[in-house]
Amino acid sequence: MKIKDPSQRQLISFFQGLEERKTQNCLDCGKKLDFWSKWFAGRSYFCKECYQKRLDGLKQGLNLYSDKLLKAVRDGKLTASEEAELKGIQKNFGLSELPVKMAATHTYQRLYQEITSDRQVTDKEVKQIEELLSKFEISEKETAPTLKTLSRLRFLTLLEEGILPEIQADMFLKKKEVAHYQAECELLEERTKREYVGGYSGLSIRVAKGVSWRVGGFKGKPIEKTEMSKVDQGSLVVTNKRLVFSGDRKSFSVPYSKLIDIDLFKDAVKLNREGKIRREYFVVPDPEILAKIITMAVNQE
Repeated sequence: MKIKDPSQRQLISFFQGLEERKTQNCLDCGKKLDFWSKWFAGRSYFCKECYQKRLDGLKQGLNLYSDKLLKAVRDGKLTASEEAELKGIQKNFGLSELPVKMAATHTYQRLYQEITSDRQVTDKEVKQIEELLSKFEISEKETAPTLKTLSRLRFLTLLEEGILPEIQADMFLKKKEVAHYQAECELLEERTKREYVGGYSGLSIRVAKGVSWRVGGFKGKPIEKTEMSKVDQGSLVVTNKRLVFSGDRKSFSVPYSKLIDIDLFKDAVKLNREGKIRREYFVVPDPEILAKIITMAVNQE
């Protein structure tokens, strides 16, 4: 476990039974502090040798505590005997609550890496995380981004297992219709523009100041350019029977029988459907989840 080497003043707060106080002698061995000790990293409490011994012991204790804690939570349950073993490590190394929290945070990071390595999150792995967080006060700053990723991966895992979520959508559903997804989105469409490129050919004859007469023809050729254009912004709902868009300027639904195919992009899902010449792009927060839900809904219809 990598930790930033603390100063001697910080080291005081890492061990039980140590207090800040004025001293001319090492708190551990009693040896009179030399010049190096007095001026090293601010106020000094240990001689050079004892400081290094404390630092080595701290690292050893943190490593051992983190290893045992990781092993204990892998089954999703921290037993009484495992808690007692952890308390024994804390006592043997004289660790205060501060390094214990550091070890727990490090364990959380290690567990997160293990769980997400295969891009799938099971119920058992969720329980491992919940058990660790319930026993230790790990800062929200350390967990917020990773918990969001864990939640997303768990959701994708459920989809891969064939489980579609059922939600309360902000729309009227038809008989036997169930909503699986809803999100705010932008609706874009492909628009084709025609423009001419090229130039004139032939002889140019000057007939007056600022005026010329060209003998020849215009060889400009029309070309077509496809551009993306924002059409509307609104809400997108995916049900077991159709896809529904409700925007500020237009609303429509697409029965799955009219859906030809979909394409997944980094920030959008492209829809190709019968009777619609222009391709539609739905820009949503998580296109991968949208594409998976649509695919599953189509296959299960």
